[in-house]
Amino acid sequence: MTRERDADRDARPEGPGGGDPDRGDVGPVPVRDLMKQMTPEPGAPAAEEEPRWDRPDRAFEVGGEEWLARSAGAGAYGTGRRGAARLLAVHFCRASEPDAPVREALVPAGVFPHLRPEELSALFERATPIVARGESRP
Repeated sequence: MTRERDADRDARPEGPGGGDPDRGDVGPVPVRDLMKQMTPEPGAPAAEEEPRWDRPDRAFEVGGEEWLARSAGAGAYGTGRRGAARLLAVHFCRASEPDAPVREALVPAGVFPHLRPEELSALFERATPIVARGESRP
């Protein structure tokens, strides 16, 4: 039985993920190795504050009131042969209260900077209201 185990072990390809490194096939990387890459170096400066979107807000009007649209983050959704779709979350807030978003919409990545004011207004009308925890949707 020991001979069979040794033969089985010898038949397995080398490399961290079971691939053959001579062919450039190293297979999947163990999670703990990825975590080591993500851990900051000792003595590295810590972030002083949360990162903020550094691009300008987009101003537009709805019903005579001035609103601002800004990027609130990006992500991807979906699976399959064509891969995930890249999306951008857009927050809408009153110009008088720029730090209090009241609506949110998702748009395909790369579209937001090119939306005209009337398109922003239409997106605003279709956007989902942002509800604080403990509150219910109207």
